Amino acid sequence: MWTRFWDSHSGGGQKLGAQVIWIEACEDDAIDLFLQFFGRNPVLSECNELDCCGADYWIEEFEHADIEPGHWVVTVDDIDRHKERLKDAPMSNETADEIAKREACDALCNALAAELFEKDHGS
Repeated sequence: MWTRFWDSHSGGGQKLGAQVIWIEACEDDAIDLFLQFFGRNPVLSECNELDCCGADYWIEEFEHADIEPGHWVVTVDDIDRHKERLKDAPMSNETADEIAKREACDALCNALAAELFEKDHGS
C-alpha cells in the first residue's frame, strides 16, 4: 500500500523540495509518518484558512506507487532504518490536547502490552 502526498501550494508555494511525496504505508499511518519525517502536518493549511486554500497536500492511497523523476519516496526500509529516531520525533504541529491524547494512548498501549506479556509468560 502506498500513499501519495501532492503539494497543493496552499499559502502560495511548495512546502518541501518535491511536488509529490510517496510513503509506503496506508493513508492513516502515512500521515503520521509524514509528520514524523518532515515535521509538518500534511492535513493542515499553510495559510491557516482551510476554507480559503484547503489542506497543504492532497492525500490519496494507492495499491502501487506511480513514481516519477523528482518525486520523493519513503519506503518500508526507510521507516525501519529510522524507527528509533522516529519513535521520539517531535510532533511539531500537535496541539497540547493532541500531545496529551498521544501520550495517554502510548501509556495505555504500554500497559496493555505489559499485561499481555504477563499473561503469556507469568511473573
